[in-house]
Amino acid sequence: MRPLSIKLQGFKGISSGIGKEEIEINLSDLHGLVAVTGPNGAGKTTILDNMHPFRIMPYRAGGYSSKAFSYYSECYENSVKEFIFQIGHTIYKSLIMIDGRRKKQEAYLYEKNEENWLPLCDGKVDNYDKTVCSLVGASQLFFTTVFRCQDAVKLSDYTKGDIKDIFIELLGIDSFKLKGQRAKEIRAFLLQQLEMIQRQVENLKAIIVESEKAKTEAGETELKLSAIKSQTEEIEKALDRKSTALQTLKSELAVYEAAVKEKKSLQLKASEIQMRCVRLKEVIVKAKEIRTAVESEKSYLTECEKLKLSYTETDKAVNTLQRELNTLREVETQLATKERMLSEIRVKRESQQKALKNDLRKAKHTSELLHKVPCGDELHGKCELLKNAVTAGESIPKLIKEVHLSGKVTEAEKGLAKEITELMKGRSNTDIRQQLENTLKHKQELSNLIAECEKVLLRQRELSKRLPELELAEKTLPECEKELAEINGRLAKIKTNGDLNQRIQSASKEIATLKSRQKSIVQEESELRKHLGAKEALMKQGVTASAEMVTVTEKVETLKREISEWSILEKALGNDGITALEIDDAGPAISVITNELLNSCFGSRFSVRIDTQAVKANNKGLKETFDIVVLDSERDESKSLKKMSGGEKTWIEDAITKAISLFNASKSGISYEALFTDEKDGALDANRKKEFIAMKKKVLDIGKYDVEFFISQSPELHELADHKIEIGQTVTIS
Repeated sequence: MRPLSIKLQGFKGISSGIGKEEIEINLSDLHGLVAVTGPNGAGKTTILDNMHPFRIMPYRAGGYSSKAFSYYSECYENSVKEFIFQIGHTIYKSLIMIDGRRKKQEAYLYEKNEENWLPLCDGKVDNYDKTVCSLVGASQLFFTTVFRCQDAVKLSDYTKGDIKDIFIELLGIDSFKLKGQRAKEIRAFLLQQLEMIQRQVENLKAIIVESEKAKTEAGETELKLSAIKSQTEEIEKALDRKSTALQTLKSELAVYEAAVKEKKSLQLKASEIQMRCVRLKEVIVKAKEIRTAVESEKSYLTECEKLKLSYTETDKAVNTLQRELNTLREVETQLATKERMLSEIRVKRESQQKALKNDLRKAKHTSELLHKVPCGDELHGKCELLKNAVTAGESIPKLIKEVHLSGKVTEAEKGLAKEITELMKGRSNTDIRQQLENTLKHKQELSNLIAECEKVLLRQRELSKRLPELELAEKTLPECEKELAEINGRLAKIKTNGDLNQRIQSASKEIATLKSRQKSIVQEESELRKHLGAKEALMKQGVTASAEMVTVTEKVETLKREISEWSILEKALGNDGITALEIDDAGPAISVITNELLNSCFGSRFSVRIDTQAVKANNKGLKETFDIVVLDSERDESKSLKKMSGGEKTWIEDAITKAISLFNASKSGISYEALFTDEKDGALDANRKKEFIAMKKKVLDIGKYDVEFFISQSPELHELADHKIEIGQTVTIS
C-alpha cells in the first residue's frame, strides 16, 4: 500500500495545531525516508495516524480494531477523511464521513478506472471494514509490522495468543484455521446427529418394551371383554321380562285412567252445579229486600227531586246575599278612605294653626322690646338691635288674621264630611253577613241530604234490577238440586285402584336401573376395546421398532467412525497442529532477517532468536510459548528482550518488527510499499539514532519499499531524511 494524498476536514488535532479546519497533502512525489516535522501539538501524529484506510487512529485507539476507537472524540460535528492510496498498479480512494452530532458514520471505498471512481462498498461501515481487510490485510498485523504508532504495544508485551494470531495471518495459514473450524463444526453437527439417533434408539427400545407389556395387557383385556359379554346377555333377558310386565301394567292403567278421567269430569260438573245452587240460594235469600226496593224506589226519587229544588232556591239566595255583601264591602272601603282623607286635612290645618299661634306669640314677645328700651321712637328704625322688634310688631295684625282664618272649617272638609254621612247611610244593613252564613249552612245541609238520598236511591235501583234474577233463581234452583243428586249417585258407583301407578313406577325404575347398568357395561366394553386397540397398535409399533433398530444401530456405528475421523482432522488443523508447526518454521526465518538488519547497522554484537516452544517445568515434553532471546557477543550472554535496557530494546524491537514486515511482504502477496513510524528513537543516544536511520534505509532497500514516513523530535534525524513535511501555519514539503 502506497499513500498518494490525504485530506482531513474537521479534525480537532489539526484545528488546534495549525488553526485550520482543513488540511490536504500530496504524498505521491515523496520517496525514501520522509520526516514529518513541526512543533509539539502541531498535528503531526493526527496526520500520520490517518495515512491508512482503516477506521481508526492507532495512537488514540484502545486496540487495533474499529470497535476500539471512536472518531467522535477526535472530530467536530461534520468531518471528512479522504485518503488516496495505491496497491500494485491500482489506485483506491477511501472516504469516511463523520457526523459527530448524530454519532453516525458513512464509509466508502472506490477503485479508479481510467477517469472514474467505481464504488466497492455501499457506505455501511461493516462492509467498508471487510473490503479494506480484503485489500490491506488484518488491522492487527498492519499496525504491528507496517505501521508503528507512538506508544505502540511492544512485541515483548504481546500475549502468546496475540502473537499466534499475527503469525497465522503473516504465514497465510488462515485457511488451516478455517478448515479446522469447519472440521470442528462438522464434528459438532455429527455429534448432534449421533445424539438424535441415540435418542431414537432409546425411543425404539422404549417402544419395544411397551409392546411386550401391551401384549400381556391385551390378553387380560380380552378376558374382561368375554365376562362383559355374559353380563350383557343376562341384562338383555331381564329387560325383556320387565318390559313385558310393564306393558301389562300400562294396559290396566289405561282402563284405570279412563275411570279416573270420568270421575274427575263428574266431580268437576258436580262442583260447578253445587256452586250454581249456592249462588241461586244467595239471590233467593234477598227476595224480600229486592221486592221492597222495587216498591220504595219511586218514593225515594220524589224525595230527591224535592231536596234538589230546595237546594236550587237556597243557592240563588246565597248569590243575592253575596252581591249585597260585596256592595257593602265597597262602601266600607270608600268610607275608610274618606275618613282618612278628612283626618289628614284636619291634622294639617291644626298643625298650621298651632304654628301661626306660635309665630304670633314670638312676634308679640319681640315687639315688647320697643317699650322696654330707653331709646325714643325716632331711633327704632335706625337701631340694628331693634330692627327685628319693629318687624315683629308690624307682622302681628297679619298673624292674628291668619290664626283666625286657620280655625275655620274648609270647603274640602265640609265636602268630605257630607260624603261620609251619605256613605254611613249605605251601611245601615249590617246583618247581611249573618244572613249569608245561615243560608250557606242551610245549603250544605241540603247538599248532604241530597247525597244521602241519592245513595239510598242508587241502592234501591240496584236491588230492583235483580228482580228478574230473583224470579229465575226461584224457578231454576229445584232443577239444579235434582241434577246434583243424580251426579252424586253416579260418582258413588265408580271405583278406582291407585296401586297401579306405584307398581308401574317400580317397574320403570327397575328397567331404568337395568338400562343404566347396560349403558355402563357398553361404555366399559367400548373403553376396553379402545384399550385393546391401543395395545394392538403398540404391538405393531414394537414389530416395526425391532426391524428399525437394526438399521439405526448401523447408523450409530457409522457416525461414531466419522466423528473420530473429523476429530483427528480438527486437531491436525488446530492451533496445536499444522499451525503450530508453521509458526515454529517462521521463527528462524524472521530471526535471520532480523540478524541481517542488526549486522548491517550495528555490527555483529547482537543477534536474536525467536523461541516458539519451551521445555515444560517437569522436563517432560515441550510447551507452546513465545519469547525473543537476544544474544550479546560482546558480553557473552543471552537474555529475553523484556529484560534489556530501553535504548537497546527500542532498536532491536524495531529490527524485529521490520523483519516481520519484510517476511510478510514475501508471504502475504500484499504489496506494502510504505512504512510508518511515530517517535521510536526517543530512548536512543545520538550515535544510535544515526544507526537507527541507517537501519530504516536498509529495510527500504531489502524490502524494496518506496517510502517510510516517520515522526521524530531529533533535528539531526530530519537532516538525514530524503524529504521533510513541515507542519506549521502552512504545510511545506521539501
